[in-house]
Amino acid sequence: KEGVVRGIGEILVSDANEYLRLRAAVTLGALQDRAAARDLVNAVTDPNAEIRVQSALSLERSVGADDAIATLVDTAMEPERAEEDIAHLVEGLRILDPDRTRSSEQLAKVLGGEDRGRAQRAQRAAILGKGGDDFAERQHADETAMVHHDQRADIFVGHGLDRIEHRT
Repeated sequence: KEGVVRGIGEILVSDANEYLRLRAAVTLGALQDRAAARDLVNAVTDPNAEIRVQSALSLERSVGADDAIATLVDTAMEPERAEEDIAHLVEGLRILDPDRTRSSEQLAKVLGGEDRGRAQRAQRAAILGKGGDDFAERQHADETAMVHHDQRADIFVGHGLDRIEHRT
């Protein structure tokens, strides 16, 4: 089965034919094999919107919703990711997490982390995902950033916070 998954994954990420890439994304979802995860994540940034959608859904089928969301967030945090790729990954997160609860939690963890570059990329992804309206700008490691969820309390994250503060 591993060779089949690898072959289909190769079609998904490198074939010029959009129809074949789309069929590969759907097929990998039907196989529900964790070995397809990397190719499915890469395909979430495909130029074709339907391939992106099917790849995100197939990733969820292959690794489960929580792991798929965590993987998309981690991929968006990679330093070499282009803005367009990050936008596509955020689209994938919206598909898997329509109310944005789990993806916001993942981003909040990264925003509060020690790696400043990664925190800045998380803030950029968060802004893309939320439209920029709900995120406070953070410029220094000792400042906090607020993550807002439309139906929950605001959460403040930052370096050195001893507790999480909630504002209702």
